[in-house]
Amino acid sequence: MKPAKPGFTRSPALRLVTLAALVASAVLLAPRLAVASPIFPVEVQSHLGSKSLPACTLCHSTLSGGIGTAITPFGKTVKGSGASAANLGSLDGALDAMKNKHTDGDGDCVGDIDELVAGTDPNSGADNPGACDGGSAVPPTGGGATAPDPQYGCAAGAGAPVGPTSFAAAAVLGAWAWLRRARRRKT
Repeated sequence: MKPAKPGFTRSPALRLVTLAALVASAVLLAPRLAVASPIFPVEVQSHLGSKSLPACTLCHSTLSGGIGTAITPFGKTVKGSGASAANLGSLDGALDAMKNKHTDGDGDCVGDIDELVAGTDPNSGADNPGACDGGSAVPPTGGGATAPDPQYGCAAGAGAPVGPTSFAAAAVLGAWAWLRRARRRKT
């Protein structure tokens, strides 16, 4: 048997407590802003009364969301209007503020909310040519016009969610591997 190093105990109970503290810290300290909000597309559709479910790429540059990926014009505008991750109230408030201000993130002279309800992409001015010249490619919200389903992004909910749960799973897996390695060294 090897002599213990000064100041270090090899107690299994201490290792277990240390491991539990590491896992708890990883879960509690994981950044909450990194949480992808898979419920947001459904809430956008419901709150605005649009017939189509928007894709996660309405706000994010990737299908699974994640830290720093809400960089589309609409994503930047909705964040700037007060929306925060996993908070439906903040999303609804941001959508209402955008509607009242007639925000237009893509610069095509048609409000982002009007575009969502009408089924066009608020991140691309290409689907509303001539709107800035006095034409109205998209009817205002509540105009009663029937529009085709939006043709942007991929299906909402695609990809694996990213956030504290994924981080915690990785931390648990790493801790398990560390314990297993420690046990093998002991024998």
